[in-house]
Amino acid sequence: MIECGMKRFLLIPALVMGAALFAADTPPPTIPEIERLPFDAAFQQWLQDPEQATTNVYTAFGSTDAKTGTFTPSTFEALTCRLGQEAHLHEAFLASALSTNAQVSAILDSSPVLCRRYAVNSGAMVRYDPNDGYTFVMRGWVDGPDVRRSVWLAAIKTNAPPNAAGNPRPPGRPESKGTPSAAEGGKTP
Repeated sequence: MIECGMKRFLLIPALVMGAALFAADTPPPTIPEIERLPFDAAFQQWLQDPEQATTNVYTAFGSTDAKTGTFTPSTFEALTCRLGQEAHLHEAFLASALSTNAQVSAILDSSPVLCRRYAVNSGAMVRYDPNDGYTFVMRGWVDGPDVRRSVWLAAIKTNAPPNAAGNPRPPGRPESKGTPSAAEGGKTP
């Protein structure tokens, strides 16, 4: 609280309200920005993305330009693909996060390395290839996140190498259970 003559001002609520207004006006990152994000920053953005809760699965993935045929993913799908590129480097952390967030299965599905390692047929609806960009994969079926989580948990339990899931640490901080900072780059040693 700040006193100015006879008037008192509550500084903290004003700062919180100002930060909320600023955050509401901050546009989501562009696709090129997402592709450059460090893993930990992309994961934090992914957790906050409101599209996670979208129930209309067919419009949540992105759009295709009618003239060029170029597919542009939604922010959530671009973040998912970005995380999938390095998911194998943060496997223990993601396996731990999967127990509390079924949507993490989408990250695992978008990792070709982990799909091969655990012999899981990918359920990813959007794929990213560094050479060809993004592709919307048409499927005749769509499993929800709870079903995909159970597929991944069973595969990890059955096929996990020794100590793979026994040390679930977040990327970037080998000894810490906190969320890694963007300055650390999100790389697991």
